[in-house]
Amino acid sequence: MAETIKNAKKYYAGREPGIYFNLSNKDYHLDPALGSTDLRAAVRGAGVYWWNSYMNPMRPPVEKKKTDALLYGDATHKCILEGVEAFKKVYKRRPDDAPEASPADKGAATKRFKSKLMKGEEMLHGEDFDSVMLTGQMIRANPELQTAFEGGVSELAIFWREGPFMLKIKIDKLKPKGLGDLKTIANQMKRDLEEACRLEFCFRRHDMQALHYLDGAARIPDLLAAGKIFGEPNDSDMDVLHKFCKHNQHAFQFVYFQSEGVPETFSTYLSPDNPIFEFSRRDLDDGKERFRIAMERWGEETMWLTTRKVRELQIDDLPPSFARKSIDA
Repeated sequence: MAETIKNAKKYYAGREPGIYFNLSNKDYHLDPALGSTDLRAAVRGAGVYWWNSYMNPMRPPVEKKKTDALLYGDATHKCILEGVEAFKKVYKRRPDDAPEASPADKGAATKRFKSKLMKGEEMLHGEDFDSVMLTGQMIRANPELQTAFEGGVSELAIFWREGPFMLKIKIDKLKPKGLGDLKTIANQMKRDLEEACRLEFCFRRHDMQALHYLDGAARIPDLLAAGKIFGEPNDSDMDVLHKFCKHNQHAFQFVYFQSEGVPETFSTYLSPDNPIFEFSRRDLDDGKERFRIAMERWGEETMWLTTRKVRELQIDDLPPSFARKSIDA
């Protein structure tokens, strides 16, 4: 494969390959390198990737106001990955409203509380703050998970070049024998949590994320040997990297936590030789090829289109439930 992509006048104007410590989420997401979310979007269609990319002038800014769900997810990551004290330093609990408080009273109270926040601090509603704390306690109390997020390196970003592509990952937790990833799940259908997580895994194609992350982590030995270290790692961080390099195979562990209702957790993992990865590799490669073709066809100045051939609808295209019941006109 060629080392450059035609028409990519600005791609890639981002970070050089390397291991990045303490890179903010904002700076990570602003970089145009391809992450697993980008590749999953490209598989769905060139237009899907473009719409959410740096090339779309109509894309909402990265620093847009966070939704409650995103804020809750970030807070939970902070608490579990970095500890309760680090969490409390950033996230402040909004006082509970009086039972008789009107919507106007609640709005005014929120405004007053936010006005007292220091730079870098975020407000969490009381129930969200308490839920984050409880989730951390539940994970630490689970004998299967209580050491899952102890030690290691948190929020480690890696950028690397593969042919014409610049790729990136940001690992929630890197340990000598593998990678760990935290995920929130609302489970609004109130299924058994294990069933809900497996459905979420399939729908979101978390297998593609896992393989992409393992691909990126496999670059650590070469980047480390080349001295491509950025940020301010401490001795413990560097020790974890060196220990990681001593192992030939690494697993990827998911820890799902339920964000609505009881803060239950479910965890599973994928080892490098798991046959699931055969499909993951096929689709990751497909996403890269779709990106390459679209970049060469439209470049960075034109909106990318997802084109689909027009053909007659066939009965095999429809779900098994089709026409099982008649519908009155």
